[in-house]
Amino acid sequence: MPRWYDFRTWQGLSSDRSIAGACSEVIAMGIFHLGHRARRLGSAAILVGALTLASVSVVSAGNGNNGTVKIQEGASNAEPVTKNEPHVCTFHMLFLFADAGQAGDWSIDQQPPTGRDASVVSGSYLTDTNGEFATVEYGLPIGHYTLNWEGRNDQNMKHKTFWVTCENPAGPFGGGGGGGGGGGGGIG
Repeated sequence: MPRWYDFRTWQGLSSDRSIAGACSEVIAMGIFHLGHRARRLGSAAILVGALTLASVSVVSAGNGNNGTVKIQEGASNAEPVTKNEPHVCTFHMLFLFADAGQAGDWSIDQQPPTGRDASVVSGSYLTDTNGEFATVEYGLPIGHYTLNWEGRNDQNMKHKTFWVTCENPAGPFGGGGGGGGGGGGGIG
C-alpha cells in the first residue's frame, strides 16, 4: 500500500527535512507509487537539483578555454578595450578574461592571397592576476594574416584573421620581446 506524503510540510519523511533528503526518499520508495502530480513534483525536484549541481560545477571550473583575443591598431588600447580591429598598420594583441597565471604560445601565419608562410611572428604569454595580457606593438608587411592563440592547451586554439594595410618590417617595435618573446604584460 503506498504511503501518503504531504510535500508542503514534509510530513511522513525522515528527520532529514532537506529537499535533497526528500528527493532521495521519494526515489527510494519508488516514484511510480505516487500520484500523477506528485510524480511531476518529484521529477521536477530531481531536475532542479541536477541543474543546480551542473551550474555550480560550470561556475567553479577555472581551468577552461576561457578568454578572448583581440587585434588592435598601434601600441595603445582601443576604446572599448574589447574592440577588435581587423585592418591595421601596426598592431598589438590583447588577451582578456582568461585565468590568472594562464600561459601559452601564439603565432601569426600568412593567409592567401598574401602567401602561406607559417609562424611569420610568434611568441608566448603569461596572464597577470586579472587574467589579462598585452603584447608590444608589432608590424608585418602588407597582407592577410591569421593569429593562432593557444588557450589552456594546444587543443584549445583561438584564431583572429586580420589585414595589415601598410608596409612594415616583420617583428616587434620599440625593442620589445623579439620574435619569440612576445613582450607585454597587464592591461593599463
